[in-house]
Amino acid sequence: MAETLGVKFDIDITKLEAGLRSANKRIRESESQFKAAAAGMDDWSKSEEGLKARISSLNEITAVQREKVRALKENYQKLINEGLDPTSDRAVQLRTQINNEEAALARNEQELKKNTEALEQLGDEAEETGKDIEKTGVSFEKFVSLAKGACKVAVAALAAVGAGVIALSKKAIENYADYEQLVGGVETLFGAGGQSLEEYAKSVGKSVDAAKGEYNKLLSAQDTMIKNAANAYETAGMSANEYIENVTGFSAALIASLDGDTQKAAAAANRAMIDISDNANKMGTDMQSIVGTYQSLAKGNFQMLDNLKLGYGGTKTEMQRLIKDASKLKDVQKELNVTVKEGDMSFANMVNAISVVQSKMGIAGTTAKEAGSTITGSLNMTRAAWQNLLTGIADDNQDFDLLINNFVDALGKAMENLLPRVSVALNGVIKLIEKLVPQLPSIIEQILPVLTNGIVTIVQGLVKVLPTIIDAIMEVVPQLVKALID
Repeated sequence: MAETLGVKFDIDITKLEAGLRSANKRIRESESQFKAAAAGMDDWSKSEEGLKARISSLNEITAVQREKVRALKENYQKLINEGLDPTSDRAVQLRTQINNEEAALARNEQELKKNTEALEQLGDEAEETGKDIEKTGVSFEKFVSLAKGACKVAVAALAAVGAGVIALSKKAIENYADYEQLVGGVETLFGAGGQSLEEYAKSVGKSVDAAKGEYNKLLSAQDTMIKNAANAYETAGMSANEYIENVTGFSAALIASLDGDTQKAAAAANRAMIDISDNANKMGTDMQSIVGTYQSLAKGNFQMLDNLKLGYGGTKTEMQRLIKDASKLKDVQKELNVTVKEGDMSFANMVNAISVVQSKMGIAGTTAKEAGSTITGSLNMTRAAWQNLLTGIADDNQDFDLLINNFVDALGKAMENLLPRVSVALNGVIKLIEKLVPQLPSIIEQILPVLTNGIVTIVQGLVKVLPTIIDAIMEVVPQLVKALID
């Protein structure tokens, strides 16, 4: 178990992968929290508050990183003891992973030391400043007291705004932490797992030159997936986080069915997500149900195929029939730039076949169309754009101006669709009142006698049972008083 200045973190090597994922998430969350804390500072490295925040973050990161190294070393030694050949590719990969984590630990420790020394130096400078102030006849304690008094006024004025900023910052950090975790999954599935070219070349046992082309293809596929996720607010009516979370559920099977071609898989995955959203909008099916359908198809389970409501039942035979029908629609295949092979039951071919059939049925493109022309579609787009903007608040690597423009554009389209309906609704209410008011005297004449009789009957009933109710209350009161006194 790692422990640094009260920070505790433990990885169980029997659940090593889960432990490493948890460690990476905690490191990213710590980095995100520090970025949020330092966002309002001109230069955090020049202030005591900024340096303390960075040191606190580095303490936690270092403790977690140290535990990662310990767990990886212990797991490696365990595998060697169990018979793993130290010269095997697997053993080399494990040692490379350990070396990379040790290098990261050394960098964290060095940065922690540097910031700790900077904080100490800043404290020395503050002490010298205090002595200079005392020479003027004003004690340092008095100076601090006066400064605190001035700050109270500013703090009181900013308190209300601060509460809202804190809530927004908290949500932004949560969104960004999720985003980093999800992007890590994209890097693993479509990219090089966050490795540098040199690290990747070592992991696949190739020279840097030999691995360069393959490495660049992986990065290209990774970038494509992230860009598709960023645009999903408009194409699929979902935020980048929602897009990545849904698509990674079946991406591994998609990549495998395309012989590891991550570029083709990225394009197919994006088309699948748009198909899922279009189907949900057009057919009224819950989107998660459709996502579940794709995930089940990726595992060779066809029972949920009828969730798509394309006219095919939930059996393998019906999936074969769908593929056969799609394979004949050559014009649609050409339009979508896909190929559907009859008899091919690979997951990628199934995804292509569903795209073709949905396009033929007029389902394709409904999400993007509704995003600009319907209230529900434009509100979904605005919600997704807002979620992306929240994530961008805590991520200084994103194009914040673009995120703001996306949100403003989406909100504008929503208002364009909503305001005319509000006007129509108000006119309808006015017309209803105009029609109803002349009828009110007649309605009151019919309802009032019945209502009066009902009220009289209720009062008479209460009068009859009132003595019984009072007796019951009087019996309870002494017990209640005694309980209160006790």
